[in-house]
Amino acid sequence: MKTQQVYPQISEKSLNQTNKNRYTFKVPSDGNKTEIRKLIEKMYQVNVLKINIINQMGKKKRVRINRSAISRFGKRSDFKKAIITIKKGQKIKDFEIETEKNTPQKLETKTLKSNDKKI
Repeated sequence: MKTQQVYPQISEKSLNQTNKNRYTFKVPSDGNKTEIRKLIEKMYQVNVLKINIINQMGKKKRVRINRSAISRFGKRSDFKKAIITIKKGQKIKDFEIETEKNTPQKLETKTLKSNDKKI
């Protein structure tokens, strides 16, 4: 593995999986399961039980050239994604979302009577 960097993939789906001790990361495309396991255990000090790897293909995107009506298709880069299951009771801090203590209160709703004008 040339590069040894792992980035958390934070999305709604990946945050829902944290309840099942599953975490999603973008990993180097040339890495295999054993190298990724060692890297995650070293970086986050957790015990990895299982790793699922997905090779994600880049999406095709339309690209305009020189402000003309001619457009061509480009492609985003491919990447590898790893879904990692860790030991029960352990957590990874990068996936914790801070919630504000001062959340706004519910707004009171007003009902309009039939003789009130709508503005």
